Amino acid sequence: MKQIDNLLIADEGYFLRKIGERDIVGKEYLCGYIYYDKNGNKLDVPHLENEYDFEEISIDSVYGELVTKFIREKYSISDELAIQRQRDTKPEDFAEYNAFCEECKVKAKKELNL
Repeated sequence: MKQIDNLLIADEGYFLRKIGERDIVGKEYLCGYIYYDKNGNKLDVPHLENEYDFEEISIDSVYGELVTKFIREKYSISDELAIQRQRDTKPEDFAEYNAFCEECKVKAKKELNL
């Protein structure tokens, strides 16, 4: 990652995420001041975000997390295990599940511009 003034730019093939947080902020991030800590306590001196507050994560990692997130919107882990166990006895349910998973992959690729 590189920082130009207050702009952070992820290296090719990576996204930026604040350290200790789950959400991806994107390929570029404009740093700003933080006035409160993570517990909601006011800082004595505002902190200007910088490259040490962020980490880079690979597109492959983000893609997998995003696909899983989309799948979880419809199927829990228990649901998926049940469908897998009954794959041969309920092929229609499995086909519907599998088609949905493929849709989730396409949706994730679109969201990540892949």
